[in-house]
Amino acid sequence: CFVTAAGNAARNGTVSATVVVVNVASLPTVGVALLEQVAKVNPSEAMTLVGSASHVNQLWLDWVVVQGDLANGASLADAALTETADIEVAANTAATRYLKLAPGALTPGASYAFRLVATDRTPGANLKGYARVDIVANKAPTSGTLSCAPTSGYTLETSFALRATGWVDDAEDLPLAYAFSYAVAP
Repeated sequence: CFVTAAGNAARNGTVSATVVVVNVASLPTVGVALLEQVAKVNPSEAMTLVGSASHVNQLWLDWVVVQGDLANGASLADAALTETADIEVAANTAATRYLKLAPGALTPGASYAFRLVATDRTPGANLKGYARVDIVANKAPTSGTLSCAPTSGYTLETSFALRATGWVDDAEDLPLAYAFSYAVAP
């Protein structure tokens, strides 16, 4: 393939590129999605991706983080509760494989892209297929206060009024829901 750029007579140039044509039907078929379809994932809970792959030849699957840093600088292998690399899939098999991340593996408010790569390691084949899913980790509401009146009392005798005010969150996360509980002092 040759491309010629023409314009000013004094500024002509030629660029060459190599184009490799691949029969798309020979590539591994790969898909990936969140197990539970949500706009944002809760980073304090486990997150599961479901991947699928098939091909006429044996495949090896690898999960990869292509965008975003996992919490505390963890590697994907350290944050995952499932295998992440060299996952074998038999020839002529439609396989489903999961990537489950531990609670706390994602950074609140961060955006991520995960890719499932399927590689045909047949000698001379050098074929890869992949699928990608983009994920946003939710972040907690900020700037609010919780007040309690009265501030002390007796079990089963005193009625307490709890008030949560001033909390701010992304518009798509509204309305906020609150849950209150109690603990007995030591």
